[in-house]
Amino acid sequence: DPEAVMVVEEEEEEKEERYYSVVGPLHLGLNLKVGCIYAESDLVARCKGDEAKVKQLQEFYNDASRLRMISAQEAADIGVQKPKNKGRGKGRKSSSTGVKKDRVIKKKDDDMTTTTLTREQ
Repeated sequence: DPEAVMVVEEEEEEKEERYYSVVGPLHLGLNLKVGCIYAESDLVARCKGDEAKVKQLQEFYNDASRLRMISAQEAADIGVQKPKNKGRGKGRKSSSTGVKKDRVIKKKDDDMTTTTLTREQ
């Protein structure tokens, strides 16, 4: 049946990853860099299930001043931004031993020394 073949071909096309070059800031808090290329799946994953962000992102797909779709070949030639490392939090890396360290900061102001003790992880 020609219609069945056509449906299968459309499904295969939908599975193909799309890539976007960031042309301008999106202001969605997705930690994107202008000039970098991202896979559509990575852009959606960065929304972390926030439907409002996903909806706005979908609108930006058609806004050439924000995102520009590029071919998979062009993305491969230029290089795609790798997805963010999942499972790691923001902030400093823990020490190699896993032990918390104390850091002493000394400041000298008008013949007075201020010592601040901070705990790093």
